[in-house]
Amino acid sequence: MLTIHQSIPLQGIANVVISVEVSRLNEELDDLLDGLRRISGVRRVQMIGQG
Repeated sequence: MLTIHQSIPLQGIANVVISVEVSRLNEELDDLLDGLRRISGVRRVQMIGQG
């Protein structure tokens, strides 16, 4: 499952929340987060919760 929520951009920057079901992930979660951090324009990647 994947859910994406983006706020209204202010001064050219918007917050984006991505919810991902990772139970069947084929790679390490840290590798996924590092990949997101390397995307141009991404300022911060933070894992908020894990169940």
